[in-house]
Amino acid sequence: MARSRSDEGYVLALVSVALIPLLVVSALAVDVAVWQAKGATLQRVADAAALAGVSGLPDESEMVSRGLTTAGLNDGGADLEVAMSRLSPSLVEATVTDRSGGGGLSVPFLSPPVLTRRAVAEFVAPVALGSPRNFLGTAGLARSDDPYTGLPGVPDTAAEDFWLAVSGPCAGREHGDWLLPQSMANYDSANPPTGDRRWRGCLPSADPSVRLSPSHDPSGYRVVAEVPSTYSGGPFTLQIYDAPRCVTSPGDGGDDTGPFNTRIVVRERDLVVSDDQPAAVLVDRLFPSGWFCSDSAVLPAGYECGAGSWARRWCNLATITNPVPGARYTVEISTTGASPTAQHTRNAFSLRARSGARSSLGAFTPCSTDPYDPAVGHDVNRCVQIYAEEWMGVFVGGVGSQPAFYLAGVGPEHAGGVMEVSLFDIGEGSVSLQVLDPLGRAVGFSWAVDQVAGDLPPTGGFTGRVSAGGSLDTRGLTTGDACGGGNLQAGNGRYSSSKYNDRMVRLTIPLPADLDAAYLGRSWWRVRYGTCAGRTVSDRTTWGVRIGGQPVRLVR
Repeated sequence: MARSRSDEGYVLALVSVALIPLLVVSALAVDVAVWQAKGATLQRVADAAALAGVSGLPDESEMVSRGLTTAGLNDGGADLEVAMSRLSPSLVEATVTDRSGGGGLSVPFLSPPVLTRRAVAEFVAPVALGSPRNFLGTAGLARSDDPYTGLPGVPDTAAEDFWLAVSGPCAGREHGDWLLPQSMANYDSANPPTGDRRWRGCLPSADPSVRLSPSHDPSGYRVVAEVPSTYSGGPFTLQIYDAPRCVTSPGDGGDDTGPFNTRIVVRERDLVVSDDQPAAVLVDRLFPSGWFCSDSAVLPAGYECGAGSWARRWCNLATITNPVPGARYTVEISTTGASPTAQHTRNAFSLRARSGARSSLGAFTPCSTDPYDPAVGHDVNRCVQIYAEEWMGVFVGGVGSQPAFYLAGVGPEHAGGVMEVSLFDIGEGSVSLQVLDPLGRAVGFSWAVDQVAGDLPPTGGFTGRVSAGGSLDTRGLTTGDACGGGNLQAGNGRYSSSKYNDRMVRLTIPLPADLDAAYLGRSWWRVRYGTCAGRTVSDRTTWGVRIGGQPVRLVR
């Protein structure tokens, strides 16, 4: 049937009416896609700003500056509003808002939305090594209550039984320092080591058989004095025990040849970031070997150390007069000025935080940040924790049966991660090693020895697995000595024939998804040596612990 002319007008009117909503829907569909893309861009800007801002903590002005600068570098020239706020001592939120609308096909019909995106970033501090307390590396000082030469108020049961220790840059790496020695394969010896094992020197220029150490880092070690975020104490003073290398001092041992300088730098505040903006230097001191090691019978007043008074006693290093809650003051330890004959030399020392300004020091009051510390009182508001960061050079000496040492504090922020425990040149004087969880149970772990091209395999191979309750065998082969010896080394030129001499052993331990539930709120792990036939452990070694992931991360 033919359509009338009047029907054609009706259809045209109907199409005209329907066209408007169709255009609106089509325009809106296009604009929604544009707004979604713009929202994704805003989210990237917020993520970048939050990550940059958290890296400036605990300085809030630095937090804001870094966040805004980074947002400006990532906004593509858009006119955005960026707000930075600190949600907690370790959490930063970045809020990015775009009010421009940016135009669009639907603008004639609808008001463009205000787009806002937020991101929260968290700073996860490096794992604390060695101590939840306000002292570190004090060996057996807890067995004395002398205010200058001991640790008053610390019971024998809290003795740490290891020193902090560094070696000179010309010492052989196999003597246990992972970072500071320049070289390895420093001796004229076969494999396993035999003969007179003559010292070749510490650089290839002295003997081409000497090899440079790829792990050499002249910046050395880092110890942190962390102030609680709820700090209610006053000034505190960082003190050092036996600052220079004094061969007559406890733990230093070794030969009398090849002196070196121990350099200690205290930085006023650690801004948590990389070295692009290092914090201001508060103290920069150099302690040459033998410097004021005469052990003067006259004790210095107020712990002010001078001529004849640096050996075997506590001395003031730096006073923090206005501690910032949540700040992390740092002590950097390195060595310089070594003699080419410095083949065995090391410097053993200790650090602690003592309450009070330099001019009005009171008695040392031991404290712990660990509420489960069995021997030292917990003080969450006033205890300045002293711990190593990333690496800790130690000397374990004169310790008897089954000694256990604080290794690392692993908080709930690391739940579900993988903990890697690095143990360099481990085991002299021991037959086994265990890692104890916060409840004191020996955990299972996978282990691997770092393998460099050309290295010979250690006794037992390069990799293995230890079951829960078991231990890593550190003895290896025996040659008429039940405590071990005669082990094949990574190559010629080594002095010792211990199983893991001059080798880095890395233990891998998966962490539970809920650390608090798994360990009943406890966080401190330990390492335990198994000793041999009445012998005492004597081990110069380097420990490190890290958890997989970045020190800053997005949490939402």
